[in-house]
Amino acid sequence: MHTDEHVTKADQADSHGLSEKKGWKKWRKPQRIFAVTSLLVCVLLAALFFGVRFSPATAAFISDIPGLAKLVEEIREDDWLRQAAKHGMIQEVGVSAEVGEVRLRIDEMLADQRRMLIFYTITHEQPNHELSLRSVELLDPSAGKLEAAISWGYSMNQYGEARDRIEVSLYGEQELPDSLLVRGIVEVDQVAMDTPVELAIPIDKERAMINKEIIYPVNQEVTVDEQRFTVERITAFPTQTEVSIRFDPANTKKIFGFDQLRLVDQDGKSYAFWGNGVPERDDGEDGVIYHLESIYFTNPDELVLQADGIRALDKEKLEVVIDAASGTFRKKPDDRLHLRDLRLAEDVVGIDYSLTMAAADSKQFYNLFSELRDDQGNEYESVSSSASSDYQSDNRHLYSDTFRRISPHNPPGELRFTLTNYPTRLSEGFRVQIQ
Repeated sequence: MHTDEHVTKADQADSHGLSEKKGWKKWRKPQRIFAVTSLLVCVLLAALFFGVRFSPATAAFISDIPGLAKLVEEIREDDWLRQAAKHGMIQEVGVSAEVGEVRLRIDEMLADQRRMLIFYTITHEQPNHELSLRSVELLDPSAGKLEAAISWGYSMNQYGEARDRIEVSLYGEQELPDSLLVRGIVEVDQVAMDTPVELAIPIDKERAMINKEIIYPVNQEVTVDEQRFTVERITAFPTQTEVSIRFDPANTKKIFGFDQLRLVDQDGKSYAFWGNGVPERDDGEDGVIYHLESIYFTNPDELVLQADGIRALDKEKLEVVIDAASGTFRKKPDDRLHLRDLRLAEDVVGIDYSLTMAAADSKQFYNLFSELRDDQGNEYESVSSSASSDYQSDNRHLYSDTFRRISPHNPPGELRFTLTNYPTRLSEGFRVQIQ
């Protein structure tokens, strides 16, 4: 069985970077919804998520929960989801629509103030077809496009059926709509259908909103290597826990993120980013809200926020410059970054580069940048990204990014991008007692 995962341009990597089994691409622009074409890494992400099946005992337990019996085959053993089901948050939907011989059915959904999980099934009248959900658009019938980050997956097979789920992370304080229009393009045998499947599903807002958020005020400042940030609060929702961190604008280094950011309770159980949905979002100029596994129904007696490392780089080293004529770096953060090839063809720019990793990072892939600029004022859009290990070196990773020039200015003399991640660290991680 083939498994794949499509994501918005919101980073599917966890807060310590990108493991070999996780997809990636991050654009912090909440007004727009994108789809990433980096299938290589996304396949690895889906393999991680869907490679775990329920044990018989767990399957029996979940099958006894009203509204969750049909989900046993589609989702991994997930404590917060079991708890949400146990507290009556699963909504039965059972709405379907057809295009030709293909039917898209929304089976169940789970929603709260921040997140929705929409479980779906695609079927074909004839067996032995590979089915997949190639693209998804969600609309609020009363307000147009839903302001959200969307990710979805599918399990292709040859039995005329594919089951999976759509994950929706709502932006800001946006309210749940009363209903949702789902518009999806289905692929049959890896060929996209010409006509989308559309169906409207109701949302039980009362059930979704009955469990209000739990706020843990923190407001503790952390200083590591003279770089400061403040853990402002922890907010628990049934579907996720939010960690609000604000960075001091006077810092001399740009803090990219944290290695293994997690909450730990009195029993030593960790709550980290679970590898699905959106790992983080911006919170104003210098703030970031990190999304971790939900602690909502656990009511921990003790809680500690900690990270094993802090990725950061001098702000003066953030800009990378490439000479378009010679295909060489004019400016780069250090000697670990090498330009392998620069491909210029009309309006297409391809950048192939390698990054030498420390032994501790040999299994991590990092999305180093997302936006390209040049000295002519051109605008570019991302076309594709890929990452792989160099079989000739255990500690070297190979990257390839392709962009399309979408403005009519002259071809570039210089290409520039700003690093949004890099595997350099402060001297230590941090630990903050929450309660």
